[in-house]
Amino acid sequence: PLADASVTLKPTAKGQNATGRSNDKGEFTLDTGGKPGAFPGTYIVSVSKAAPMMKDGKRIQPGSPEYLEMIKSATRPEE
Repeated sequence: PLADASVTLKPTAKGQNATGRSNDKGEFTLDTGGKPGAFPGTYIVSVSKAAPMMKDGKRIQPGSPEYLEMIKSATRPEE
């Protein structure tokens, strides 16, 4: 299972994207415009997961002061 991945359903016709995030079991739920679910239709599905930010061999936790400073400066530390 792929945990903490972004799942996006983009309609092939007009409409809003449905989005969700996977849990530790790889399961996910979708929301469209802040409401649960997705509208009936045909979609292009994408699943993505960003690599964790690392510094000195340690993972930097999202939301930590160090993480926010790195985002602010738009640089990645050398691994």
